[in-house]
Amino acid sequence: MTDHESFNASETIYTSLPEYCLIDLQGADAERFLQGQATCDLTGLPEDKALLGCTNTPKGRAYGVFLLARHAGGYLIRLPVSIAEDFKQRLDKYRVFFKTRLEMATDFQLLGAQGSAGIEQARALAGELPDQPWAITRNDKVIAIRLPGELPRFELWVHALPPVPVSESQVNTWKWHETSAGIAQLCPETVEEFVPQMLNLQSLGAISFKKGCYTGQEIVARMRYLGKLKKRLYLLEAKGDQTLPVNSALVDGEGHKWGQVVQCVAHEGTLRLLAVVDNETMQQGTGLFPEGQINRPLTVLPLPYEVQ
Repeated sequence: MTDHESFNASETIYTSLPEYCLIDLQGADAERFLQGQATCDLTGLPEDKALLGCTNTPKGRAYGVFLLARHAGGYLIRLPVSIAEDFKQRLDKYRVFFKTRLEMATDFQLLGAQGSAGIEQARALAGELPDQPWAITRNDKVIAIRLPGELPRFELWVHALPPVPVSESQVNTWKWHETSAGIAQLCPETVEEFVPQMLNLQSLGAISFKKGCYTGQEIVARMRYLGKLKKRLYLLEAKGDQTLPVNSALVDGEGHKWGQVVQCVAHEGTLRLLAVVDNETMQQGTGLFPEGQINRPLTVLPLPYEVQ
């Protein structure tokens, strides 16, 4: 496949994912420590399940959205390379009184697999593949995670094996499906921009409202029980080849700002993006446009999950 071939939802993907990395959290207090920082509930997390989570400032602003799995008695935490060092430094500030170590897992590579040929390559590496969203299968070298969505897609966390080349066109297709899944990733420009519910994390099993205290919990709980969520994440589409900058404004026909871009991917003349937008504006059916591009209307697409 070349960069100029047409987008096909079922086309083969088997590529390294260079925008992601893993952080390894180990030690006797690993669970207790992370339980006090993350929105998700780690209690009883089985070896065969991955879990979405989020970490927040004391003011309830998200600085990391991640996927994690148990590993070697601790956890592997997957998140974008662009925020990994900041994420690690923030957690390090809270580790003083815990028996833990937090390190970049540089001996792992992350792969994406989709389509019949890509999945066959993944199966040759991982053996049995999981058949349910967020389910995991393992061997001594590979953790394979089934991602949510209509098409079977797998993320492989591969330890100490020869690297798989990066295909830029396949990575772009992967980003398209990641965006279409409605799971937002943070980048340096969006760190501390949103409370977790604005990213629909409560609808993705990434927030537990029954677990004990964690940093930022008061704000997150107040939003659920006492507040009204005025903005949330929407999936949108528009014509164009040039992606919209992260944090760029979405406006109505009169130029009033009602939303901001969280992530955007372009392919063959179409943009697909996730944006945090004012709920009332969306309910009223107000037309939205990228700021300064009134000739490029945005179409709202259904998310592949029920928003709670």
